Amino acid sequence: IAGFKNSHKLYAISTFRERMYQFEIEPKTGILFKTASYPTFMFGDNITTDKEGNIWLAGHISPASFLTHARFKRVVSPSKIVVFPSMQNRELIPYPAKFQNIGLEVFRDSGSFLSTSSVAVFYHQHLLLVGTVFEPYILKCDLNKKFTD
Repeated sequence: IAGFKNSHKLYAISTFRERMYQFEIEPKTGILFKTASYPTFMFGDNITTDKEGNIWLAGHISPASFLTHARFKRVVSPSKIVVFPSMQNRELIPYPAKFQNIGLEVFRDSGSFLSTSSVAVFYHQHLLLVGTVFEPYILKCDLNKKFTD
């Protein structure tokens, strides 16, 4: 679950439904109303926001690979990072109107860089820090450079 400071919007991931939901928070009562649903095309694990109003999702491409990696560390599991640009000020566009509500894939890895991405944080204008579920390290990606596995 993530939100923005001074906003009445809240976002949550539904991992197995491969969706991100937007909720409006009623200021007086705190009651949540689901106002939008966005496809993620991945099994999302964590959601973060940045000061530019973007939402970052980290997760898994294949739940079977994730579960196998959980049991057998030598078997790698692919990862994916998606960003939904400028969600803080975005007006809702009904899906699938020209696919403007679909996140942009900024990272995909078969497991050669890391297995089972769990969290992504946008940092210092162009860096993406990616954490994993099981590995004891963080991958630092320079989004100004192109790299492939």
